[in-house]
Amino acid sequence: MSVIDYVKTLVESCPFIGEFLSSPSVDYTDQENAGECGIFPTGQTIVSQDMAGNTTWQYNFSLQAVQFSREDFERVSNAAFAERFCHWANQISRSLPEMGEGMEPISLTAGNGAFFDLSEDGNTGTYMIQCNFIYERLTIKIQAPK
Repeated sequence: MSVIDYVKTLVESCPFIGEFLSSPSVDYTDQENAGECGIFPTGQTIVSQDMAGNTTWQYNFSLQAVQFSREDFERVSNAAFAERFCHWANQISRSLPEMGEGMEPISLTAGNGAFFDLSEDGNTGTYMIQCNFIYERLTIKIQAPK
């Protein structure tokens, strides 16, 4: 499984995301359509490497959600969703599901949930939550022929 597939599966597993947003797309949201949700990868980097060649990676992404934001009660609801998602992501970090052969999840953090952009018509706004996923890619040992 690729890292983006794993991250998308994690986001989709949030028990309350369906109350607020549609299933997330990758690198796309429709700014005029309330309920849209997108995962936007922003890069990854090696954090450390051990002597065996195992590497620890940090995969950065933002979760962007488009919702109605004209009225104050809508903006309060949107900010509350961002806060709730951050708490949920940080909580599940303690027991992340397996990634597959050769990769081990370490942690998921989410924070800085904030208003990001207003649509041209002023009816919807985009809220962005910045996330970091840390995982280890294990070295696969290849045996030399005898």
